[in-house]
Formats: sequence, C-alpha cells, structure tokens
Amino acid sequence: MKNIKDDIDSYIQNNNPKVFLFEKNDEALSQNSLRYIIAKVFKRINLKVSPHQLRHSYATELLNANAPIADVSELLGHSSMATTQIYTKLGSALKKQNYNNSHPLCGVNSAE
Repeated sequence: MKNIKDDIDSYIQNNNPKVFLFEKNDEALSQNSLRYIIAKVFKRINLKVSPHQLRHSYATELLNANAPIADVSELLGHSSMATTQIYTKLGSALKKQNYNNSHPLCGVNSAE
C-alpha cells in the first residue's frame, strides 16, 4: 500500500509546483511588482485596490464567518493576536447588525 508521502514526492517530482503563490522565474514577486499587478487588474473595472485592502478584506471575511481569531492571526502572519483584533471591530459591526435584524425586541421582526 502506497503512503501519502510517496504520492506527494511523486507529484513534486513530476509537476514542479510553485514555491511562491506569486512568482516569476521561480522567484517571489517583489512587493512593488505585486502592487502594480493588483492595481492594474482592478483598474480595468475602475477600482483602486491595494494588496493591503485585499488582505484586510480577507481577514474581515474570515472573522465574519466565525473563524477563530487565533487562526486568522496565524494566516496573516501576525506575531500577536492583538494586531489581529483590529479586524474584530468590523466583525463586531456585522454581529450588531445581525443581532438587530434577528432579536425580537429590536422591532425588525414584529408580529405579523
């Protein structure tokens, strides 16, 4: 019976996967190159977007979907969860909106 490690080793040997998510000639793209590419792509649809904004949106969506803050912190590479807690303010706004939309005393779901 083959084991998973053999399958992974075979895949790596036969497929030459990327080392970096964004790379050119087996080298990581510089921050400036990546920023330029992102700006150029979003400019096509008349949006001004930076890599930081995408990163912020990613973290906010994870937290709004109830991802544990420790996991989000690790995915973002933060050395402290205190840094990640900045994103919870946006998550709290969504929680408040959901609460207001669903709590019977908020008047939104009045008796019919």
